[in-house]
Amino acid sequence: MMPLLLFNTFIRSTGLRLRPLHPDFVAGVLLSTLIYQLRNTSPSRLAALADALETLGARPDLRFLYNYAQAARVMWTSFNTRDYATLLGAMVHIGTPGLADSRWAADFLAITLCRIS
Repeated sequence: MMPLLLFNTFIRSTGLRLRPLHPDFVAGVLLSTLIYQLRNTSPSRLAALADALETLGARPDLRFLYNYAQAARVMWTSFNTRDYATLLGAMVHIGTPGLADSRWAADFLAITLCRIS
C-alpha cells in the first residue's frame, strides 16, 4: 500500500497526468495469461450488458470488458454489486475515454447488474 501512496503523491506533485493503458494492450495481457478461460456468463447477460452500454453511447471492446469483468468476478468474489459495477464503469471509461462518465456508468451498471443477475 505504501508504494502506491508514494507513487500517487509523486504523480500529484509533478503534475503528470496518467493515461489509461490502451485496451488492446490490456486485452493482450489478459489473453496471454489465459483469463479468457474464465468465461462463465451466458450470451443473454452479455447481450444485456451490451445494450446497457449502447444506451450510454459507449462502444468499448466488449471482448476486453468481458474478459476483465469475468476475471474480477472469479478472482475477487468478495466484490459486492456496487464494486462490480464500479469496475465495469472503469472498464467503460478505459474502453471509451471521454465518451462516458465512469461514475454515472457505475451507478447505471449497478442497476443493470441487479436486473440481469
